[in-house]
Parts: sequence; structure tokens; C-alpha cells
Amino acid sequence: MEIYGTGSAAIVAYDTFHKFKQLGVKSFYYFDQNLQHLSASQLTKNNVAIIFSDLSESMRRSKS
Repeated sequence: MEIYGTGSAAIVAYDTFHKFKQLGVKSFYYFDQNLQHLSASQLTKNNVAIIFSDLSESMRRSKS
């Protein structure tokens, strides 16, 4: 399981990763955005990805 999140959503993604690890679920979290992109590009149909996004932050940037 791959867990992604950037900006203010990164802390939520990291917390989710930590909780899955405590449950014994094999999961990965990359803080670096470049590593997130690289990792996501290698996912297959057999992988699971959880993505957290702060849409309000994206919308705020696009209006600027």
C-alpha cells in the first residue's frame, strides 16, 4: 500500500501510514514529492494507493 500526500495533507498521509504500520499492514509513505511520483509510476493493478489532497490549497493557488 502506498500513501501519498503533500502540503497540509502530508501530515494526514503520514498519520495514516503510521496507523497502518501499527496494525502490521505493509505500507509505504514518501515525504518527498519526486519520490511519490516515481513510486506512483511503478504501481500495478495489484497495488493500492491512498492519496490525500488539500483541495482548498490547490484552488487558492489556481485563483492567484
